[in-house]
Amino acid sequence: MNASLTAWVGLARRHWESSKLARAVLLAQAYLRRPGLRNLKFVLVFVAMAWLGRITTHPGTQMALIWPAAGVAVFWLLPLVSDGRWRRDRAAWLAMAALTGTAGLANFAFGATWQRSIGFGVANLLQALVTCLILTRGRDYHRVLLTSPQRLHRLVVAATAGALVSAPFGPGIGVLAGVSSASLWQYVVRNVVSIFLVGLLALLLLQRFHTRLIVPSYHARLAGILLTSLSVGWMVFVVPGSMLLFLLIPLGALVAYGTEPRTTAWHTLGVSAALVGAALGDNGPLNHEDLTVEATMVQAIVLVLSIVSMSLVLNREEHARLLSEVEASRLATLSQAQLMERLIFSIGEGVLLVGGDGEVIVSNPAARSMLAISETSHPGELVRVPDVLHHLPGADGEGSGPIPRALAGCPVTAMDVLTGDDDDRVVLSVAATPVDTVEGTQAVVLVRDVTREREETAELTRFAGVVAHDLLNPLTSIQAWAEVVREELQDAGQPALESMMSRITGSAGRMQQMIDDLLDYSVTRKGTLAVDHVNVGELVAEIVEAASYGDDVDATEGVSVSIQAPLEVEADTRALRQVLTNLIGNAVKYTKPGQRPHIEVRTESAPSGMVAIIVADRGIGIPEGQERDIFREFHRAAEHATAYPGTGLGLAICRRIVERHGGTIAARRRPGGGTLVSLTLPGTQACCSQGAGSGCGCGCGENAPESHSAVA
Repeated sequence: MNASLTAWVGLARRHWESSKLARAVLLAQAYLRRPGLRNLKFVLVFVAMAWLGRITTHPGTQMALIWPAAGVAVFWLLPLVSDGRWRRDRAAWLAMAALTGTAGLANFAFGATWQRSIGFGVANLLQALVTCLILTRGRDYHRVLLTSPQRLHRLVVAATAGALVSAPFGPGIGVLAGVSSASLWQYVVRNVVSIFLVGLLALLLLQRFHTRLIVPSYHARLAGILLTSLSVGWMVFVVPGSMLLFLLIPLGALVAYGTEPRTTAWHTLGVSAALVGAALGDNGPLNHEDLTVEATMVQAIVLVLSIVSMSLVLNREEHARLLSEVEASRLATLSQAQLMERLIFSIGEGVLLVGGDGEVIVSNPAARSMLAISETSHPGELVRVPDVLHHLPGADGEGSGPIPRALAGCPVTAMDVLTGDDDDRVVLSVAATPVDTVEGTQAVVLVRDVTREREETAELTRFAGVVAHDLLNPLTSIQAWAEVVREELQDAGQPALESMMSRITGSAGRMQQMIDDLLDYSVTRKGTLAVDHVNVGELVAEIVEAASYGDDVDATEGVSVSIQAPLEVEADTRALRQVLTNLIGNAVKYTKPGQRPHIEVRTESAPSGMVAIIVADRGIGIPEGQERDIFREFHRAAEHATAYPGTGLGLAICRRIVERHGGTIAARRRPGGGTLVSLTLPGTQACCSQGAGSGCGCGCGENAPESHSAVA
C-alpha cells in the first residue's frame, strides 16, 4: 500500500510540474519578487500600519500614540542599504522615492496640509535611512535581529537617532506654525517605541532561539504567569486610583525569567497594547489634563517596560547560546581527544609527550614496551637516566640526546638510540619535535624499533665494504699495468692501441671512484660521529684551497667560490668536510663546457637553533621533478648520465651524514639557472638563531672569516 501511495504521489507531482497552472504559479512568484512588486507590497503594508496608527489618535489632537508605519519603513529599506553600494543601487533609490511619496500621501489623506505632508514624507525617509545605516553599519542586515542585549540597545539607539534627525522635518514644521513644542518630543518617543515594537514583531517571525524551557512544570509556570498578569492588569487598569502602574516592571521581569524570548515578546506587545488602549479611554492609569503629556508618559512607560523585559530575556538567551556553544565545543574536543587517544594507543610505534621537566605526560603501550617504562615508574627516566640513552651516535652525555635537544627548541628528525644490555641490544629510532604550550616547551617523541632494519643494513654495508676493499688491490694492479702498457705503446708509436689503453685506464679510474664511494657510504652509515664546534667558513676555505678539480674545469680562470659563512655548527668535522667537498665538487663538475664555475657558500639562521648551510651555483641545474630523487642511492639523471660521469652515491652520502646529525638536506632549481642545495645542522647554541656575533656567548662568529672569495 505504501508503494502504491508513493507511486500515486510521484505521478501527481509529475503531472503538476508539467501543467500550465504550475508554470503560471512559478511565473507569478518570479514576478512578485521583482523590485517594483516588492515596493508595492510595502506600500500596502505601510498604508495599513499608518491607518492603524491613525486610529490611536486622541480626539482633538493630531499626534497618534503609536506609528507602526515607522518600523515598516525601516524594514522596507533595511535589505537595500545593508552594504555600502546602496548609493549606486537603482532599486534602493526607487524604494526611497516610493517610501517618501507613500508617507506624504498617507498624511495628506489623514488631514495634514500639503506642506506638513511633504515634511512628514521626508521625515519618514530620513528616519528609516538613518536607523538602517546605524543598525547595519555596512554589514549583512540579518545581523540586526535581536539575539543579544547589545543588539537590542543598538536598535533603541538607532531608532532614537533616526527620530531626532527626522523631527525637524515632521513636527518641526508644526512648531514653526505655532504648534506646541511638546509634540516634538512626543514624536521622538512615539517613533522610537513604534520601531522597537515592530522590531519585536520581526523577532517573533524571523528568529530561532536556543532556550526552550520544556520542563515538566513549564505549563504550570505559564499558567501561573498568565494568572499573575491578569491580576496585575486588573489592579492597574480596572481598579480606579490604584496607582500600581509600577507593578508592570516586575511583572515583565518575572515573564522574562520564566518564559522563552518569543513568549516574553508577545507578553510585552500585549501589555503595550493595553497601555495604549487605556490611554485612549477616559479612566486610564495615566490620565492627564494635557493629552500630549499623557501620550508621552504612556509611550515612555511602554519603551522602558519593553527594554527591561527584552533585555532580561535576551541576556538569558545569549547566556544559553554561549553555554550551548561551549558544550558543543567541549563535546567536539572530547570526541577529538578520544579519537586521537585511540589512534595513538593502536599504532605500533611509540608516542610520547614529554614535559619541560622531563616527565612523560602521555605515552602509549608501544612506547612503554620499547623503553621498559612501567605504568607507575617515573617517566622522566627517558631524559634523566643515561642507561636509557645508553649511546648516542656522535654524542657524549645526557644533554645531547634527542629529547633534551627538542626541549631546548631544536627538532630531531631521526636519531638512533641503543638500549638494553650488550647481549640484548635494541636500536630505537627516535624523532623529537618541540611544541610550545602554555606550560612551556614540551616535546612530542616518536620511537620506532629499527633493530632488524639496522642489522640488515649493517650486513649489506659490511658486505659492500668488504667487496669494495677486496676489489681495490686487483684494480690497483690493473691501473698500474695499464699505465705501463700505455706508455710502452706511446713510445712504440701505436696510437690506436694507445687509445684503447686510455679507455681501459679511464674505466678503471671510474671503477675506483665507485669503490671509494662505496667505502665512504659504508663508513657514513656505521661510523661514530665526533661532534664538535665547526666554523663553516674556515672549513670551506680549507676545502677550496686544497682542491684540485683537474678536467672538471675547462676555463683557465679556475673556480670562483664566494664564502659568507660566519656561523658555527655542531658536527663531525671530517663528515662535514666530506659533505661540503661533495657539494662543491658537484657544483664544479655540473657546469657547462667552457663556463667558469661560480659557487656561493653561505650560512643563515634557521628555526629552532639550527643553522642552514647553502651551496649555490650557476651550472646546468637539476632536471625538473628530480629535486628529491637525486639524494637516493645510485640515482643518476638520465639527461646527464653520459656527459657527466659519476656513481650516484655522492649526494646519498651527504644526505646520510646530515640526517645522522639530526638535520635535513634539500635541493632546488635557481631562477636564471643553476642549483641551490641547503642543509641544516644544529647550531652551537639555540641563541645562534639570532645570527653571528649576537652576543650569545657561544663564540659563534668571533673567529669566523669575513665574507671573501677564493679561487681554486
